[in-house]
Amino acid sequence: MRKERLGPMNKLALAVLMTPALASVSLPSYAQMLEEVVVTARKRVESLQDTPIAVSAFGSDDMRAAQINNLADLSQQVPGLTNTDGAKFSGLSIRGVGTRATQVKVDPGVGIYVDGVFMPRSDTQLVDVVAMESMQVLRGPQGTLFGKNTAGGAILMSSVKPTEEFAGNVEVGFGNFDRQELSVRVSGPLISDKLQGALTYDTRNADGYMEDYYTGIDYGNVEKQAVVGQLRYLPTDTLVVDFIALWGESTENAAPRTCQQFNSSATLQGFASTFDGVYGEQCELSESLVDKEKVTMDATGERYEVSNNMAGLTLDWEVGQVEIKSITGYLKQEDLRRDSDQDGTAMYSIGNFSETARHMNANGIDANDESRRFISQEFNLFGSGFDDKLDYTVGVYYSDEDIEGHPGGNTLGLGGWLGAPVGDSVLTLAPATVGFQGANLQNLTSESAAAFGQLIYYFNDMWQFTLGARYTWEEKTLTQDNYASTQDSLGLISREEMNELADFIQPLATDATNPLLDDEADWSEFSPSATITMFAPESWTEGFLNSAMFYVTYSEGFKAGGFSDFGLDEPTVFDPEIVQNTELGFKMDMADQRIRLNGAIYSMDYDELQLGVTRIFGELDTKFGITNAGTAEMKGMELELVFLPTANLYLSFTGSYIDAQYTEFDDEFVDNEGNVELTDRTDEPFNGVPEQTYSWVLQYDWDTRFGLITPRISGFYKDEIYIGQDPIAFTFEEDSTLDSYTIWNARVAFQSHQVEGLEVAVFANNFTDEFYYGTGNVNAGNLGAASLIRGKPMSYGIDFYYNW
Repeated sequence: MRKERLGPMNKLALAVLMTPALASVSLPSYAQMLEEVVVTARKRVESLQDTPIAVSAFGSDDMRAAQINNLADLSQQVPGLTNTDGAKFSGLSIRGVGTRATQVKVDPGVGIYVDGVFMPRSDTQLVDVVAMESMQVLRGPQGTLFGKNTAGGAILMSSVKPTEEFAGNVEVGFGNFDRQELSVRVSGPLISDKLQGALTYDTRNADGYMEDYYTGIDYGNVEKQAVVGQLRYLPTDTLVVDFIALWGESTENAAPRTCQQFNSSATLQGFASTFDGVYGEQCELSESLVDKEKVTMDATGERYEVSNNMAGLTLDWEVGQVEIKSITGYLKQEDLRRDSDQDGTAMYSIGNFSETARHMNANGIDANDESRRFISQEFNLFGSGFDDKLDYTVGVYYSDEDIEGHPGGNTLGLGGWLGAPVGDSVLTLAPATVGFQGANLQNLTSESAAAFGQLIYYFNDMWQFTLGARYTWEEKTLTQDNYASTQDSLGLISREEMNELADFIQPLATDATNPLLDDEADWSEFSPSATITMFAPESWTEGFLNSAMFYVTYSEGFKAGGFSDFGLDEPTVFDPEIVQNTELGFKMDMADQRIRLNGAIYSMDYDELQLGVTRIFGELDTKFGITNAGTAEMKGMELELVFLPTANLYLSFTGSYIDAQYTEFDDEFVDNEGNVELTDRTDEPFNGVPEQTYSWVLQYDWDTRFGLITPRISGFYKDEIYIGQDPIAFTFEEDSTLDSYTIWNARVAFQSHQVEGLEVAVFANNFTDEFYYGTGNVNAGNLGAASLIRGKPMSYGIDFYYNW
């Protein structure tokens, strides 16, 4: 269906008019039909029902009703979108394509954009919804218009723009776990008709939901604050300039992890560290405490901290018959600390990167000064031709990223010690052999450049053809300084003497056998797409069916390559992932626009998968790294149904089915004689991908003389997922699989008739107090256990909103 091209000022006017209906999931009282939803999935303002892409969209009112506070909350609303539930980092995937490792060397597989600015790192990518007007989830490869790292899809976040008149809002929230939230925003004119500004302050705090059995530290807590400043400059009728600056800070404890033992014969089960007992005993203790909402994590505490700085400048300029758009982005991250207890006990400190940094700092190696800088520039040109039968978009893109001083390495025990129990004593091992391994500082740089274009040709009101292509070049470099402990074994010592080594500082020197890793790699990729779209003729839409659109798409996307050293003399270069997607989709409005049914069926070939795997190089030598796993096939379907049976009753349902399986997955391991062998892991379940997910919403608007009362109940079901990392985990498939779960949420909102702009809402999330594990990992060969993050138990509270 042909749509009129909109210039900057027309877009601005449309945004003002359409804001309440930007992506209606919830509806105003006594709505007679489902409202039009506006999206920008093709970098053009279009109706959702006319856009041949699988898109889920949410406006600000929808996000508030659904309690979408960050990107992780979207996974309960969008079919095919999953996340590592409970983790502090982003593990987003769409249709099974995403990121299964959060190392800084690994790029995300789902692109996150805030006002067009790309968020490059998955370990700090969980963007909070602060001053956001809308969110759009584009499912399937978006390699043409959005580029690399959108192999699974893209999430577009758009901020609320400054207003022409003075306005603002205050939001205050309280709840259990000592939840305290405050958000204040003011907006208005600075120079009449020329310059508008807005300022938002947001703070969120809550206690954790799991307490450390030994230290009393609460894990899973929330402690965040952010400030957002915005300007909108209107120098002429044809030019709009938007500027956004954001500062955000998280100073939280890590996610709570529970150990679950299942392979008592694993190597590390019987070893001792600077903590009483052996690992197997401590793992059993951790598992026994989970019902008491307690964990056993490192005595030093584990933290998740990051300071984010972002600036974005967008210029939208109409020049004659064309529109030029420039997007400039700048990101800087400092004060980073991202601990994660991969063993789930106080016994070992695997994943506690602060422990490794403690030793380096004490040796004069600055491991607390990591910084990340990312700049990007994009230019877009929009226009039309051939008597408005053709719309075109062309553009160029460039980005440059520098990561300096990123610390790496691992310790098995606090102090870097491991030993074998001998009666009441411990035979210590040389720390460089196993207790303290791989201490390093990494510097990474990445450059990327691309040129892209898309043509939309309108044959008539019934047929449309879209053709797009993108050429991307990127280059990455890695320099890594490696350090090793020079401490010898202490021989046979008492258990008390072993425990006193928890505060020991390992003497470090440059690793004589492997002092420096230095490598460079570059790649180039061509990403095409083509779509044929058919709109139902009027003869089809004169009865029950009001409108219908069908499309067939072929699209490609890729996720950038990188480096994984596995502790070897040279870093291993892993190649980009390539996703080839064929999709059949439909979008229909029916019953006088009271029913909306959108769906898609797809088949994807997934090549050079980047998987995080645990490789065993010897009896006590296990390392985690990234490898290309070969190929996989993904087949699935998605459905979104919205039904308005009466003027004040709203129902919705979403469903996703994914059949994902490896077609080639050969991994390496080292046998007891030091020989490298291949093992076929093709028959393993696809890691981290649920076969089915469902969500549903029932909402009713009840208008009384005092005000509008809106009760809402929603649910979410997630199928079981496999979390094994090493080949041996498949031998314990049941223990390496997280159970399915269902979560129920309830909310009742009251909007006063006497006080305009006031809303009060009470809520109870997971009100059945469902016990479930949201995510985790399994190392069956050496640890013989799973490290699991429990989902949040029932939470409840009250929120106050006031807009003026």
